[in-house]
Amino acid sequence: MAGYVTPPPASRENTSASIERLAGAVSAHYRPILFALTVSLIVFKAPRLLVHPRFWADESFYVVYALKHSVIQSLLWSRQSIGYYLLTANLPAVLSALVAKKVGLEYAPFVTTYFSFLIQIIPFAILIWGKSHLFRNRFLVAMACLLMLVPPTNFGEIWFTSIHTKNWTGLAALIILFEDMSGWSNRKRWSFRCVVLFCGMSGPYAAVLAPIFVLSYFVHRERERLIQAGILAVCCLIDVALFIFELHAGGAGPRTKVFTWDTAVVNVFYYQVIWAFLGEHSLGLCKRLGLLSALQKSLDVPRSGSVVMPALFCLYVVSVFFGTFWTKKKRLSDQTLLVATFLLLAAFTARTALNGIPHNRYASLPGLSILLFLLSASYQHPRIWVRALAGLLITCALCFGVVDYRKFFERLKPFEPVWSGEVQKWRTNAAYAPAITPPGWPPLDWKPDLDKRK
Repeated sequence: MAGYVTPPPASRENTSASIERLAGAVSAHYRPILFALTVSLIVFKAPRLLVHPRFWADESFYVVYALKHSVIQSLLWSRQSIGYYLLTANLPAVLSALVAKKVGLEYAPFVTTYFSFLIQIIPFAILIWGKSHLFRNRFLVAMACLLMLVPPTNFGEIWFTSIHTKNWTGLAALIILFEDMSGWSNRKRWSFRCVVLFCGMSGPYAAVLAPIFVLSYFVHRERERLIQAGILAVCCLIDVALFIFELHAGGAGPRTKVFTWDTAVVNVFYYQVIWAFLGEHSLGLCKRLGLLSALQKSLDVPRSGSVVMPALFCLYVVSVFFGTFWTKKKRLSDQTLLVATFLLLAAFTARTALNGIPHNRYASLPGLSILLFLLSASYQHPRIWVRALAGLLITCALCFGVVDYRKFFERLKPFEPVWSGEVQKWRTNAAYAPAITPPGWPPLDWKPDLDKRK
């Protein structure tokens, strides 16, 4: 019939069937699709690092040490100024040194960069393919992935660098903390114990979560949590021993001598609470709250004065924040674990951060703990206005996180040396020192590769 607009019944049925098949296919392949999107976003933040890798800061110390020592010595080495064991820096350094000797120094950063990339994927894989007490449906899993990727506190310096894989192994341990372990097979239990051990030996963030794993036992009554807590406790003791050794050797001054509790509270409030929602726009709110002078005193090295009253104000605001969004159905809950995680990591980073300033990489996990706490409140708090406010704050954090997502690398690009070019300069000029990223990092001795000069 001429001018016929409405599709015939058969056509409508075919369209409806096609939509249902498409929805069914998406539902059946939800996990691999979400995982692929997550990996794509990880790459999108700094794709050129996977094409032109580089050594970032302390990575170079690990690789140079591996070039000049045996495999066993390199795997066991702990750099004194760091004060903890970092398997995820030692292991790629050994492989990177092997590539430097057998193939060429210009290819060595491919190992550390891609190794770090794989480590960064681990917490997302656990979340997407796991079964969580906290993230109970697909929407919450997708939101958690997004919050893990683009919060304002996820600074670029933790992207594709082996010395900062500790942030991602710490995040992996945090995701495991909320896994439903009740129906695990013996094989799965041992697999996750190995993952927990790997995370615990790869920096302090996973290891210090040992008491939170103990607390989680009283929330979920799963015996496996106590075993995982024991594994992390052993790893924590190793790190404590290394730190005490560093302290007695006189190498921990910048991390201990400038600490005061009041300035630590102000710094945590600014970098790990306000920054988690506003990112680089946090200073404006800080001015409105009258905290600008207190913040400046808290950043001075040595500290230039007391900020007790501003610190008490910050504690009050944080207490009101948690009190507002805490679902009080149970005394112990997953929200309890998130609050405890934030307090523990905030205190730990404030006490051990360089110059006592817990910003940049130090703010990543505490800031994320707050956002995940809000995510839990947005779907389970009994009051509608609280759920709406939590959703609004999460949206704010994501908006600023998206805006700032690539800024770190865009700002660094004009000043970042290309490692392959630096190596070529070094090959033709024995006196030249290849530049390490970030610019201004001290030059190192790469002599084991001298026989490959052209």
